[in-house]
Amino acid sequence: MQLMMDYIELLNQLYKNNGTLDLLAFECFWIAKAKDYFERRPFILSIDPLWGVRCAIRHLLSQAQNRQNE
Repeated sequence: MQLMMDYIELLNQLYKNNGTLDLLAFECFWIAKAKDYFERRPFILSIDPLWGVRCAIRHLLSQAQNRQNE
């Protein structure tokens, strides 16, 4: 939370110094960073001989849900 508040303070300071702020450019920058982050973290399919296909899919969906919660 503190990092977010520091970032807001930085944006406010940039606006105060320059008079304008291109929020679309900042948004595009952070969207690209988020995409890069998630593309580098592949899902892991662990197959246990005792599991069925349904259990393996549940495991993948659980990873996706945990990632979404992050």
